[in-house]
Amino acid sequence: MEEARKEVIQEAHLMLRAVDEDLKKTQPERAWMLEPMLNYFDVLDDAMSRERPMIWHFLTLSQEPLRSMDAAVFSPEYAAAVFAILGIAYKYYDLSADKMPEHICVLNRFPAGLSLSGDTVIPDIMLYPAANPCDAGIISYSSLEHHFKDLPFFCVDIPPNTDDRTRKYVGKQLREMVSFIEEKVDLKMDMDELREKIRFSNRGLEIHRKLLEYQKLVPCPTPSLAHLMHGYTNMGVPGVSQVVEWFDRQEAWLTDKVEKGEGAIPEEKVRLAWIANNIDFDLSIYDWLETEHGAVSVACGMSLLNTDPIDPEADEEEIFEGLAARTMTYPMPMFGRVQVDAYINRCVEIVNEYKADAVVFAANVGCKYHWTTAKLVKDRLTDALGKPVLTFELSPWDARITSSEGIKAKFDQFFEAYF
Repeated sequence: MEEARKEVIQEAHLMLRAVDEDLKKTQPERAWMLEPMLNYFDVLDDAMSRERPMIWHFLTLSQEPLRSMDAAVFSPEYAAAVFAILGIAYKYYDLSADKMPEHICVLNRFPAGLSLSGDTVIPDIMLYPAANPCDAGIISYSSLEHHFKDLPFFCVDIPPNTDDRTRKYVGKQLREMVSFIEEKVDLKMDMDELREKIRFSNRGLEIHRKLLEYQKLVPCPTPSLAHLMHGYTNMGVPGVSQVVEWFDRQEAWLTDKVEKGEGAIPEEKVRLAWIANNIDFDLSIYDWLETEHGAVSVACGMSLLNTDPIDPEADEEEIFEGLAARTMTYPMPMFGRVQVDAYINRCVEIVNEYKADAVVFAANVGCKYHWTTAKLVKDRLTDALGKPVLTFELSPWDARITSSEGIKAKFDQFFEAYF
């Protein structure tokens, strides 16, 4: 790793810890909320302090092989969401302007801005998956590949299909990725360690599957923010033992609520299904929806992960095919790599399964592929199910596109019109 002028990743870790400590003092009932993010940065900070080789990877890439290498594993996209929560992300969005068009999603501009800032170490290797379906992600990393000509990059080729042949092909790609890392960087994947990481990620997904069933109950026992964090955690911090312990506590807490027949709020008036993006720059909006409108978010597309387990005792080829299946079926790849009819049908299923009263289509202004489906989805949900749909544009990580006040005003008008 090249030395940085300062280390903003470790600074963000300290800021996050300070916010967490303040939360425990002022809202102890919310002490669980930031724990997975802290686990992520705890593990990363430890590896960086030991000067382990650093790997940057695109978020929708199964991390278990990387976490079995004793490396500093870092996803700029995951970090961007945390930086947005902390209010320190804008600098890095804007620094990328000379290298990338401003209309591209800020989540994809963040890696370029961060690496060009001099505020953090330059990694030893960068990994990114193709066609997942984020063209902006490919543009971001390929732009960095042109800029850092001596830095090894590996692009995982992922075809648009999701059949058995594609799974085997992508599994082979992931094995080639590991071989590439071992060739280019002083790292070695430990197969026993990989099996252990998979046991941890399996357990997190097993609990996640149970908690998703709880969200279908009326009233919903799971606060909006909790189920959002469940999805982000299993996608962003898989294979970490501390995260499994956190999920165990989440399961115990929510099971107790279910047994008592308690809802997330005293009176559930509206059940919302979010089928596009979330609002990461201001998580308090979910609390505001609950307290102001009695509206509980019972489902969101970004939390509906593939929870199928991988057999940790299987041979290496089968394990990597399981990791390929996860890489191809994270929420954005799962919804964006299929034909539009399949996506719309899944949206209908989500609304029905989670007994939603209304649908929120908060579409990222930088995701042009998503906007092409907006009218089709809205028409289908309105005509087939009679569900009102709130559609608006935003950047989930940049309040300058649509502010918190602007979003709240849209919800106020929506509830006034339909409820």
